[in-house]
Amino acid sequence: MGGKLRARSTITDPQAYTRIAVNLYLYESLDSDFSRQITVDADGFVIDYPGLYSRNPPSG
Repeated sequence: MGGKLRARSTITDPQAYTRIAVNLYLYESLDSDFSRQITVDADGFVIDYPGLYSRNPPSG
């Protein structure tokens, strides 16, 4: 079942992240009007990315 790996290519996606609070960043696509406010925990890991991802932080 050995198969060949398909060739991959990369594309650039201009974007910016701006820290707007201790645990909040603004993500902006620089080539469209898409933006989201992303909430992170104390270690910088994403807690909430509206429309894409959400996790419940550990209690305690």
